[in-house]
Amino acid sequence: MMKYETEIDFDSRNVMTLLIDLIENHSKILEFGPASGRLTKYLKETKSCEMWIVEIDEEAARAAIPYAKDFVIGDIMEYEWLEKFSGQCFDYILFADVLEHLQRPEEVLRYAKELLKDHGKVLVSLPNIAYNGVLASLYHNVFQYRETGILDQTHLHFWTSQEAVSMFERCGYGAKLVDAVYQPLKNSEFSLQYDTLPCVVADAVKSRAYGEAYQLVFLLAKGRQTETVQKLIPSTGYYFIQTFTGRGNDWEDYEEHSIPVDLTKEICFQTKISRQADRFRLDPLNAECVAKVVVTDQSGAKLQAKDANGMWVGNVFCFDHKDPQIIYDVSEGIKTVKVKIRFLIYHQKEIYQWICQSMKEQSDRIEQKEDYIGQQRKYIEICEQKLCERNGIIEQKENYICEQRKILNYKDKKIREQHGTIEQKENYICEQRKMIEEKEIELHQNQEKLKEYNTFINRFGIRQLYHFYKKRCQKRVIQK
Repeated sequence: MMKYETEIDFDSRNVMTLLIDLIENHSKILEFGPASGRLTKYLKETKSCEMWIVEIDEEAARAAIPYAKDFVIGDIMEYEWLEKFSGQCFDYILFADVLEHLQRPEEVLRYAKELLKDHGKVLVSLPNIAYNGVLASLYHNVFQYRETGILDQTHLHFWTSQEAVSMFERCGYGAKLVDAVYQPLKNSEFSLQYDTLPCVVADAVKSRAYGEAYQLVFLLAKGRQTETVQKLIPSTGYYFIQTFTGRGNDWEDYEEHSIPVDLTKEICFQTKISRQADRFRLDPLNAECVAKVVVTDQSGAKLQAKDANGMWVGNVFCFDHKDPQIIYDVSEGIKTVKVKIRFLIYHQKEIYQWICQSMKEQSDRIEQKEDYIGQQRKYIEICEQKLCERNGIIEQKENYICEQRKILNYKDKKIREQHGTIEQKENYICEQRKMIEEKEIELHQNQEKLKEYNTFINRFGIRQLYHFYKKRCQKRVIQK
């Protein structure tokens, strides 16, 4: 069996089945790289298509030729097909895992456009170099070519979905990524799995849009625009948000919605609230996480969380289990709620480390505060000691003042006593003065009398004075 020869598996999503779904019956098709013609045969026999093929491997081409209306065996880059089929216009031109093998794929696309009908389409499948298996390997500095697969050793070019679209547009096509073949990393050829990555890196890689898209399918049309239905699944569903709206506590009866998330980006979405609903439950992630969650109503007013099965401060929530829930009360008149979520940490180990770090920081802050309190206590003790010393000094001064007051009171008493004594003496002096004055008056009177007696004696003699004094005394006796 040839290297790229496999049967079409209609029980799974693969490039062949995706291309078949995009092709209408009775179409005229140019197929590049048909190998042994497994797709060629199906399109001819089942969808009644007319097939033209270009194949470099002669053995494979011989197996496919019975199903082709015409063929070219040779290198695509030699452009024999362009000359041979120049009179044909095709509904579809197929490049199923072909362009990555060509030296100048853009040149081939430009020439192929000459054979395409105005409303024709070019279908291209490419391996996705941004597949998570490649990223996991690159993280470990591994880029190993293989016999087959994304890193097939014959691949000359690699594209991401965006780079491929840019290339198609440079070639004059309107291009759109319409579908993809998804391959879980554990089922791929890559041996380095998610568990070989650090937790944060693994979670970020898992949540990437189209991260497990193994092969990309593009639809190209002439001009700058193409209209088709996009069947891509942006996320493989590792992580998702759930919302529940309803009434009461029976969550099984609530209206439920799931939203896949990219953990590395801020998530914004709106949810309608039914008229009868009085509660809104938000499950921010189906894993452990620390997230900043803001929920507002249609007017922009913030809703406050009523309950949660984790810890929260303000609008930052921490959950150490895989079923986080936040419950909000919904008042009448709220028709829609807008949810904004930014994941800060989203793995149990990282949350544990974050909690440990937070506890350490809290412990350090507590220790610092205890040291500060200890210093303040020492300062207070010094202040209290100084206060006691000052109180002792004040007490000594108060005792001294008391003693001085006693002395003053004693002296005041003595002064009052002295005042009393002085007053008595002054009264006594006053009395003595009065007595002296009386004595002086009496003395004066006696002196006057003495003068009179002397005068009388001088005039009448002493005998006559005696008789005069005697009469006077007798007269006083009689009067008494």
